[in-house]
Amino acid sequence: MELMGIADEASPSIDGQIRATKELGWESIEARFVEVDGFEKGSIHDIPDAAFDIVAAKLEEAGVGIYAFGSTICNWAKTIETPWDVTVTEIDRAIPRMQRLGTKYVRIMSFKPADNADKTPDLVFERLREVTARFLDEGLQPVHENCMNHGGMSWQHGVELLEKVPGLKWVFDTANPIFNADRSKPQPWPKQDPWEYWQNVREHTAHIHVKDCT
Repeated sequence: MELMGIADEASPSIDGQIRATKELGWESIEARFVEVDGFEKGSIHDIPDAAFDIVAAKLEEAGVGIYAFGSTICNWAKTIETPWDVTVTEIDRAIPRMQRLGTKYVRIMSFKPADNADKTPDLVFERLREVTARFLDEGLQPVHENCMNHGGMSWQHGVELLEKVPGLKWVFDTANPIFNADRSKPQPWPKQDPWEYWQNVREHTAHIHVKDCT
């Protein structure tokens, strides 16, 4: 088992993220947002090339790797109506940066669901199949998080996504089910059971997020 953290929880700056990682005795970061002097904070796959070059150099000098990108691809800030070009552009930026850093995994999601939706539109599966194929074709592994997205509506929705998107694996977040509605049940929707969710996706899980939630 390899331990790491989503390092922007410790610091927005790459210097602070590296420092926190090394203080914990860890060797890798799950990179999400990052900031370097002279540039605004942004996603690891969205910051300007010049900022990314600085990040890559600092990581190499410190001997710290990036094991996974916590990307914004298809995340809860987007819906299925978001122009597809937005997603394609994010993928095209992420792939060469992952290859440069020797990064294995990229976290993706499956768009914010409609407020009263309990079914996943076919278009979500179509787009996730293309996203997954683009990464797999480059030898990179996309993992889907059970968050505020179609794949996070219940464990049944998550399993459906895995069945309909060949090659996709899971990143299981231990706390997200606690504050997400179980849309597999009649309304008013109860919250999900994390252990039940885990038991149904564990065989497909490549990466785990551990956090507290009440």
